[in-house]
Amino acid sequence: PSHDKASQWGADVVNFDGSDDYISTNLTSALSEFSFLLVSKNTNLTGAQAEITKDNADAVRESAFILAGGNYAFRVWNPSFNPLFVAAGTTNRKFIACRASSSVFKARLNNNSDTSGTAGALTTGSDAIWIGAQSNNSAFFNGEMSFASVFNTALSDSNTSSIYSLIKTTIGQELGLP
Repeated sequence: PSHDKASQWGADVVNFDGSDDYISTNLTSALSEFSFLLVSKNTNLTGAQAEITKDNADAVRESAFILAGGNYAFRVWNPSFNPLFVAAGTTNRKFIACRASSSVFKARLNNNSDTSGTAGALTTGSDAIWIGAQSNNSAFFNGEMSFASVFNTALSDSNTSSIYSLIKTTIGQELGLP
């Protein structure tokens, strides 16, 4: 991916071209609960675009925030593999918070109310966390990402709101975060 400075606050923007850009982290621990937080902007809404994934040895069994069929979905690997649809896709900049534990999984778009579902037995494997693609080199993200963070715990609602407020008052206003 390419890299730009986007604000006076030093907000870095990483540009993904939708064809072969991704970042593979060395975060390979299995997670019994987790949170993904992102600030991103899709260039277009075509095809499947994975913004962040934690894989279980293949791209079929993964936990991911992905654009599919024009909708954003947070899906977690559990025995029933239920996707949680968050909202219709948008080309506006957005804040995403995805949180999962053995009891519940939640997704929040911007600072709206959480959408939640029942997680069941949550499992992630020891594969790396990928930003901008699935780990089988597919579903490449097409757009900009200015913030990505992974936690090894399911953040509380108040933690998520606090992080959103902090981002909005620093880099978010200049980047156009709602």
